[in-house]
Amino acid sequence: MHLEFGQRDRRLAWAVWDLLLSNHTKEPGWCRRKTIDTIKGDDELTDNFRSVAVAGADAWVDEVARIRRHQYQRRRHQERGLGRRIEGSAELCAAAITELLPTWRAWGRMLIDAGAAPQMEG
Repeated sequence: MHLEFGQRDRRLAWAVWDLLLSNHTKEPGWCRRKTIDTIKGDDELTDNFRSVAVAGADAWVDEVARIRRHQYQRRRHQERGLGRRIEGSAELCAAAITELLPTWRAWGRMLIDAGAAPQMEG
């Protein structure tokens, strides 16, 4: 799968990486201000991740697992032609996160359209 993404999406991918890592490994709700401001610039992503925050710690774990599954499939496809065997788990990959942005945006858009987007302070 080869998709073209712009600089904005790459910046958002790093912000999502930081958001997920922060909420997966630290006290829920903690995140850098710069990360929050970057994600708030995208309404669909904001509402998607607000719904994850409302759902709690297990939802953050699920999102990290989604990225790992996606990057595993991505690596498997890339390395199949090279005759390599994939072993172990890799760190979260910004490219895989970037490729998942449209999915998260679509979910956020569904929440917005249904009037079900959670409202949060801050």
